[in-house]
Amino acid sequence: MAIPLLDKYLALMGDGVIPPSTVAAIALEYLSEGGSLADFDELPLEIRTQIGAFIKSYEEKGVWYSVSSEGLRDMSEVAQKFIERFSSRLER
Repeated sequence: MAIPLLDKYLALMGDGVIPPSTVAAIALEYLSEGGSLADFDELPLEIRTQIGAFIKSYEEKGVWYSVSSEGLRDMSEVAQKFIERFSSRLER
């Protein structure tokens, strides 16, 4: 997979260290900035489904925030870029 460190994030998720939502947010941000359709299609279904849930929530509310140890981050621009690039691939 071309998403940097994705295999490691998936392993951490599999071990219960990080939730699928964290992996999905990382993947979504990468894809919105230049990932390919093949990168999206290679993601596990669980991650693609979580991305779809993020985008659906963003579309309904008009905003999406990510919370991490670094604080609150407005991810609305990332979500909008992702929609522009991959909306045909989303299952909502």
